[in-house]
Amino acid sequence: MYLSIGGSLAVGIWLAVLGQWKALVIGIILHLGGAQLLALLMIPSLLLASPARRAFEVGNNTIGFVWAGSSVLYRTALVVGWAFIVLKLFCSIASDCSRIPTLLWSYGAAIQPWVFMAKRDQQSQAEGNLHSIGQAFFLSASLLVCIADLLIFKASLTTCFWILAGVMGTSAAISFALVIDKELSLGRLTRPPTSSPPPSSQ
Repeated sequence: MYLSIGGSLAVGIWLAVLGQWKALVIGIILHLGGAQLLALLMIPSLLLASPARRAFEVGNNTIGFVWAGSSVLYRTALVVGWAFIVLKLFCSIASDCSRIPTLLWSYGAAIQPWVFMAKRDQQSQAEGNLHSIGQAFFLSASLLVCIADLLIFKASLTTCFWILAGVMGTSAAISFALVIDKELSLGRLTRPPTSSPPPSSQ
């Protein structure tokens, strides 16, 4: 975390020296207010998770899977959408001389709110929240790949979108598997009864 803060501070100073005040101000706003905005946008995901738990508790696994999958899918779409919009925004305001620091600044603006929420979830739960931590890790990795592609290989934003979608789709699959594992460990996920063979006639 301290490395991330130190890196963001260094890039912010770099942008200030170059006179890129628009990118600097937008980044500061997203750093400070992004978590609050995303917390509001995350409400539908939490609302979808609640009926999933109830469905698992009463043994309705199919409905539980539908609600849980919808919750994970919504959260993943939000992560991808947020990261892509932030990346596209900073690409549009970057000049030739400020492209490197602007894209590095966009990384902090895109990832920092999710890191903040992951740390908050970890502190509020005794065992932490593997979903939030894993999601932040995958998002960080995919953003770094996108920025490297943009700077080195001159990749398009469309390519970056599919990189984000592919990596975060993998994260979503892992999160969904963790949801199932958690429900199994809590005994809320029931397996369908196996039919016993008919007794043989004597």
